[in-house]
Amino acid sequence: MNWQRACTMTALQKDRVKVVKGGIAVFLHENHVFAIDNRCPHMGFPLHMGSLKNGILTCQWHHARFDLSSGGTLDPWADDLIKYDVNVQDGIIYVDVSRKTDDVTTYHLNQLQKGLEQNLSLLIGKGIVGLLTHDTKHVQDILHAGIHFGTTSRHAGFGRGLTTLVAMVNILPKLSLRVQVQALYQALVMVAEDASNAKSKRKLPPLTTKTEMNDRWYDWYTDCINVRDAEGAERILLSAENTLSKEALSQLVFRAVTEHYYMDDGHVLDFHNKAFEAIELCDPEYHSDILASLPIIATSAERSEEKSRWRAPVDYYEHVETALKEIKTRPLNENSTFDEADFLATLLQSQDGSSIDALKNHYIQGVPLTKLAQIITLAAATRIVHFSTQNDFDDWNTVLHTFSHAHAVHAASLRFEDPTLIRALMHTVVSLSLDSFLNIPAAKRPKEVQLEDDQLHHFLDLFDTQQPVETAASWAISYSHQHLDVRPLFAAIGEAMLREDAKFHTLQMYEAACFEYDEWNKQDVPFAKEAKDTLLIALTRYVAAHSPTPRELPRFADIAWRLHRGEKVFEQE
Repeated sequence: MNWQRACTMTALQKDRVKVVKGGIAVFLHENHVFAIDNRCPHMGFPLHMGSLKNGILTCQWHHARFDLSSGGTLDPWADDLIKYDVNVQDGIIYVDVSRKTDDVTTYHLNQLQKGLEQNLSLLIGKGIVGLLTHDTKHVQDILHAGIHFGTTSRHAGFGRGLTTLVAMVNILPKLSLRVQVQALYQALVMVAEDASNAKSKRKLPPLTTKTEMNDRWYDWYTDCINVRDAEGAERILLSAENTLSKEALSQLVFRAVTEHYYMDDGHVLDFHNKAFEAIELCDPEYHSDILASLPIIATSAERSEEKSRWRAPVDYYEHVETALKEIKTRPLNENSTFDEADFLATLLQSQDGSSIDALKNHYIQGVPLTKLAQIITLAAATRIVHFSTQNDFDDWNTVLHTFSHAHAVHAASLRFEDPTLIRALMHTVVSLSLDSFLNIPAAKRPKEVQLEDDQLHHFLDLFDTQQPVETAASWAISYSHQHLDVRPLFAAIGEAMLREDAKFHTLQMYEAACFEYDEWNKQDVPFAKEAKDTLLIALTRYVAAHSPTPRELPRFADIAWRLHRGEKVFEQE
């Protein structure tokens, strides 16, 4: 305990409330003395300015009500008060200013859980801040809490919130602790919003078959997806989990997903990829819930072979089907001759389906699937580099969908080798062709300039201007060429993104671009250097195009941080 003198009883009887050292408000009410943190747990407003009647303290800003005796709130969105023990001796009031630290992890996990269940952003922020500042190893606890809640509280399956959560966990090493809080906070707010007022998930039991299934699991699961039978597919997938490895399970679901074209603008394949990344990140007890969340998103998705734009004026569907039939067996030749620049140019120039044939021929010749996927993802990033700002603003999402789909295939190909992923690459190639009009007129690639002041706070200042697309891209590429260490630059781009009301696609863009940049960084050749420049430019342009916003969402996490650190939110205190 740490008892400190607060004030005299005489002074408190006169004023009824005193604010003492440490920002503690001491109240005299109904002949009892109470001591609380003077900052409202909701938004930090000074509670000594509130009203106290009949045992209820009401904050005068948002009218949150608190039972002064217990500290509990009548308004869950406000969170409970921080109370301190008091002792009165010889007319002097003493307050135990020590904070109770017993089982801090459980306390903050409960805050996080309440925030998710009640869709309360501030409680989510408080839980994350408390856990990360106590021990950064609690990232795993935060991930588990989000995955469990998201997979069991939302019948609609593994969606944008959970996908964002996994993506943000992936990029945490690139960010400062303060920005890490924002990354996890914005992801979990999405998870809570997805589940708000949604039908909860009731996981089905697996089958009890004892027969040797071999490839039958694949046939059964694909058949169920084809006829949009989510329940049958779920029972099959959960049954296969007991007999198949993680790699085999990946093959099982990806084969079924790639049977259909670019489902939900590529989101379905991207969500599946992130679900298996979640399986790799999470403890085994969460795997079954993750798998059970997948069939519904595959069976309810829109299929692009049903869209007219995939059929006319070029029938891309028939072109892809013909190409796939021509693929029989192929040698896997890691040393096969492959002109990366030529393939990239073909992908970007083709509007007649010739890029499909180019992909097919390289694949038959034995070029590794991972390399093909990497170049196709680079082509998708190049579309963003040359995206004309004269296009409709919503078309930023169109080029982003192609890029995120390509990245998902690339990431999946690095995790498991399955020839059916060539189907998904062909879907991306078609989308690249369909996106070609978004590069007319093509935005020019930014040129390097000599930075007069290379301090990153000047770079961040650029994002205070509406859509500083070209200026920010030029600054970023110049910084990267003039500094050996680009990690601070990526951290700054992450900060620029996460101080905004970042949307799902922007968060997707950052994680995918960072991943692809790091993959190219493993190669020390001129083409890899240009590829890294392309990814950096694409990322910066996309983030800049979506800046600034009202910056309302990050404010709650910032308030949670300041309350946790004991800072004054309102200076008049």
